Amino acid sequence: MQSFVSEKTQSYQQLFDEMMNRFNLEAKKTAEQAKVSEVMLSRFRRGKADLGASKLIALLLAIPVEARVWYLSELFGQRPGISLRYR
Repeated sequence: MQSFVSEKTQSYQQLFDEMMNRFNLEAKKTAEQAKVSEVMLSRFRRGKADLGASKLIALLLAIPVEARVWYLSELFGQRPGISLRYR
């Protein structure tokens, strides 16, 4: 996961920002639930900071399932309903 995240840093930052906007997610609440500072989340969304895999996973777990599924399907190039398991 770490190597995938490192290779896709810009993609996952841009997609995360798009997801927050698309699903009207509140940055402060999401940051608090994930135990990430709101400043760091803001910098990450603007592409100014890299959170690393563990913080990104914490953020994903702090958001609603439908937003998480959308984000992962966009990131991995799959559509919902298609298995994201490694083959």
